[in-house]
Amino acid sequence: QIQIVDLPGLIEGATEDAGGGKRLIGIVKNTDGVLFMIDLIKDYSKAEKVYNELIKAEIKKPIIFIGNKIDSPLAKQNAIKLKERFDDLILLSTLTGEGIEKLKKEIWKKSNLIRIYTEKTEEPMILEKSSSVKNLVKSIHKNLLENFEKAVVNGASGKFPNQNVGLSHILEDGDR
Repeated sequence: QIQIVDLPGLIEGATEDAGGGKRLIGIVKNTDGVLFMIDLIKDYSKAEKVYNELIKAEIKKPIIFIGNKIDSPLAKQNAIKLKERFDDLILLSTLTGEGIEKLKKEIWKKSNLIRIYTEKTEEPMILEKSSSVKNLVKSIHKNLLENFEKAVVNGASGKFPNQNVGLSHILEDGDR
């Protein structure tokens, strides 16, 4: 699960504090990423101006560009033009659900997180990429480190099934 916060829209001049832009940019700088939603049935040139404000503000977060309302006949031309500018633009419709799964996958890909499954849980433990077994053990309970001997890993980080590993072993998404 992730948390998405819908902020008031940035406007041209935000870096000069138009529309309370400096406060909003400060909030964006403290996020893990940006979902840049573009209404495909409106004038898309505003999207370019807002994106330029993010560049001026030196936002270094992952940005996912989303073109919404692709179900509308009015959206097709704007979608073609925006794809030229934002080649990784995800086209979706909140009305029909088109593109939602693709968006979910892209959010996960850019999240810098991995899912690790333990034998005791059905839900994965969520860790940052490049986390070690030590990070996993500490996230369960710090006292478990005192008696730690080994972990048995299955998945992409293992060289073979049921590999015994130590605390420094780096885990990968989907490991069990």
